[in-house]
Amino acid sequence: MPAPYSADLRQRILAAYQSHEGSQRELAQRFKVSLSFVRDLLRRYRESGDIKPKGHGGGNQPKLSAVHLEKVRHLVEQNSDLFLHELCEQLEAQCGVSVSVTTMHRVVGQLNLSVKKTLTASEQLSDRVKQLRFNYRDWSFTVAPRNLVFVDQAGVNLALTRLRGRSPKRERAHDSTPRNQGQNVSLLGALSMEGLVAT
Repeated sequence: MPAPYSADLRQRILAAYQSHEGSQRELAQRFKVSLSFVRDLLRRYRESGDIKPKGHGGGNQPKLSAVHLEKVRHLVEQNSDLFLHELCEQLEAQCGVSVSVTTMHRVVGQLNLSVKKTLTASEQLSDRVKQLRFNYRDWSFTVAPRNLVFVDQAGVNLALTRLRGRSPKRERAHDSTPRNQGQNVSLLGALSMEGLVAT
């Protein structure tokens, strides 16, 4: 939104009009403003005696307050995998405020809540598995580091091609890839304190 005209310019237009230095149209051309601005300025001066710019109305007030935002954050902390429509339903049930899915999408973005989730086996939380982990850790302290060998595997398909590319709007990026499935290559490696001992 452009800034309002300065008080000095408004005062000069008013003074020129009161001194009969031209019509409203001529004053608009002289001071390089619109005719409607000159008309509104003079009408406002006649009605209220004021020529200051009106304060900004502030636009639409946000539907959700800071309290509602914290409620959304709390709902996500309690149940991180709620869908947006479920967040809308729970917020309405608990706060009496109805919002659209689009609004809720903006809210979770404003709260810096991204969509990510790491799954772990629920068995890890059992007492038996916890005890097994502790036992394994205690046993590992008895093994000399020189006797440890770490084995890892990696694989790649020789026909792998990047599926996405950039191009100008309304044009497609083109590339080529083998029609038949490429060869799979696997690599095994063993690493000890002495370095790579086998591949």
